[in-house]
Amino acid sequence: KSKGLVERAVVRVVTPGTVIEPALLDQSANNFLAASVSDGVRAGLAYVDISTSEFITGEFKASDLIDELHRLNPAELIADSVATDLFRSGKSSSTVVRPLDEIQLDSELSSAHLLDHFGATTLEAFGCSNMPLAIVAASAVLDFVSETQFGTIPQLTSLRTESINSYMRLDAKALRDLEVFDSATGKSMAPTLYRTVNHTKTAMGARTLKGWLTRPLLDVAEIRNRQGAVALFSDNSSARMKVQEFLRKIPDLERLVNRVRTNSANPRDLASIRTGLIVIPSLITVLPKELLPGGAVIGRLHSSTTAVELLESAISDDPSLTVGEGSAIREGFDRDLDEARSLSGDARSSIAALEEEHRASTGIKSLKIGYNRVFGYYLEVTKNNLEFVPDDFERRQTLVNAERFVTPQLKDLESRILSARDRISELEREIFRRVCAEVAVQSERIMETAKAIGTLDSLVSMSQASIDNHWIQPVIDDGTDLQIENGRHPVVEASLGSGRFVPNDLDISNSDRQVVIITGPNMSGKSTYIRQAAVLVLLAQTGSFIPASKAHIGVIDRIFTRAGLSDDISGGQSTFMVEMVETASILNQATDRSLAVLDEIGRGTSTYDGLAIARSVAEHIHNSPKLGCKTLFATHYHEMTQLADQLPRAHNLRVSVAEESGEVVFLHKIVQGGADRSYGVHVARLAGMPNDVVSRAWDLLKELEGGAEFSGSNTGYQLHMLAGDHEERKLDKVALQELRDLDLQNMTPLDAINALARLQEHLTGPND
Repeated sequence: KSKGLVERAVVRVVTPGTVIEPALLDQSANNFLAASVSDGVRAGLAYVDISTSEFITGEFKASDLIDELHRLNPAELIADSVATDLFRSGKSSSTVVRPLDEIQLDSELSSAHLLDHFGATTLEAFGCSNMPLAIVAASAVLDFVSETQFGTIPQLTSLRTESINSYMRLDAKALRDLEVFDSATGKSMAPTLYRTVNHTKTAMGARTLKGWLTRPLLDVAEIRNRQGAVALFSDNSSARMKVQEFLRKIPDLERLVNRVRTNSANPRDLASIRTGLIVIPSLITVLPKELLPGGAVIGRLHSSTTAVELLESAISDDPSLTVGEGSAIREGFDRDLDEARSLSGDARSSIAALEEEHRASTGIKSLKIGYNRVFGYYLEVTKNNLEFVPDDFERRQTLVNAERFVTPQLKDLESRILSARDRISELEREIFRRVCAEVAVQSERIMETAKAIGTLDSLVSMSQASIDNHWIQPVIDDGTDLQIENGRHPVVEASLGSGRFVPNDLDISNSDRQVVIITGPNMSGKSTYIRQAAVLVLLAQTGSFIPASKAHIGVIDRIFTRAGLSDDISGGQSTFMVEMVETASILNQATDRSLAVLDEIGRGTSTYDGLAIARSVAEHIHNSPKLGCKTLFATHYHEMTQLADQLPRAHNLRVSVAEESGEVVFLHKIVQGGADRSYGVHVARLAGMPNDVVSRAWDLLKELEGGAEFSGSNTGYQLHMLAGDHEERKLDKVALQELRDLDLQNMTPLDAINALARLQEHLTGPND
């Protein structure tokens, strides 16, 4: 206990991106602090999770910043004005955004800051020496962490530079449409891709698996390495179950070790680290031997014998939560602490002896010695026995049924006990600091082990999913084919239950069947089919097995999805505008290695406009030499099926339907050819529409199919979104032809002026 004034000081500022307390963190997710800067053309992005020491930077096109930030979903973002505008234009989440100081934008100062922090002479080893924006962003992260932690950031010992071109690109729309982490139903525990494949047993594994699903691989060799590990565990159930048994015993070593590095660990944290490290040697013995050489697949697992021996000898089996209470350090570890404990024990036995002595001298059998934090030690006598209290008893406290007293002997004993207690607390704190420092010295090896545990856990999780759900290993190569036999949507199948999902084939490639038009009734499964293809590709490129009987997948660099109806009220965008913006993004960014999943393009406007846009989009994807991406195009516009006769790489598929006695059964089976009916009225009846509404709809449908107009309706015309006055379009063509005919090489300046005057007259008229 301190006497007099006690110095108080702020030792750490807690912000959303710098939280390290376990109770405030989701153990299955990273908690990122990010910093971003942009010059409008390029952007630099750095991010750190100070609870796990993950520190990464990179540089890319400014147009990619929003997607990267959506993927990261940082708790906190520090950004310059340009990056802030880009981020906010993406209508992002609950991320806290803070401004970046102008002085932090100097790349030379930022470079010097990084070199000083890491004790290096060049940034080449970190891979970012020629990335000024990435350097500025990384320095800004360090600045903020240092400011909030008051200079204490020993956990950030390395910086990794990553290229976004090393992974499949998935924007926020794709992650949402494919239900990677969040269900379309909005229900918190509804099946998602992550929940379907997640059988991890450790916090490191859960975080690693999430990272894999947001960044599928492009390197075929890396994918095959993961597949090989998944296959090993799928084929060896004994090894898989033994590994899982050991993984269950391993705590969150990443975050525990970082608490040690930041001097925020408690005795139970060290006990948990010990528990996890003790398991590692046994875990290594049950691993398939193919995984161990060089650590190429899972990384390196270290036994950390020195750390285990230290923690075994120093930390009690059941330590207190806080250090200084006397039970954190194991008996026998430190001689001085053992002596202090012995003295304290002797003093406590003296309390019992003094209690008996006072009972005997006063004749009060119920007298007892107690303790509280306010009054210290006291003698308690009931009201019935107050007449027997001696004069040397000093009254301290009056209760309803008793009085509390002290005596000179009790005061002396209390002084000796508290002195011993203070000594124990002081020694225990010092020993604990020393043990933490020794563990911190070995923290790099422990962190390397923790990373390997995360990878191993994710691979075993994938193998468990493949066994439970009867998944197969797909063939992955650098080709352009995408062939799947009896593919199943893993999320939908998880919702329906085993055996109820109808499997379907897919055969699409850049050289043949590049644009596949899928037609069929509402509720028949078109949307599920096209999303299924994207989900299986994503899953395969993480290294996982997939639900199919056979699959051959050429690596996809990016998945685009245009599915679902939504508007952006706050941004002033209608449902149709959102649809057009998303479609434009696909047309502007896709490559011949991409996969586009387009669901009902053009449905947000009138029929003619929608059909025109849908067809022009399909034609552009097919004909553009810069695009040429594999495309699955689900539509209700049956006129789109004509493309298969007009474009060499367009192909029709439809969802089969069985009709009997006026009843319709959706078979959910994809077959060759195009559909000629939508069965919308059937769906309306199945949805529970009133019979008179359904009956009237049938009558109107027959009229329309017969070429008639609605009875009693006013005739009108189709308003085209891109339409203009017919005469104006004729004038445009005349002016355009005259412009083409100009001989620019032989024209004088006067000839050019006269030609411009004629063009102006054509376009505006002589009197305008």
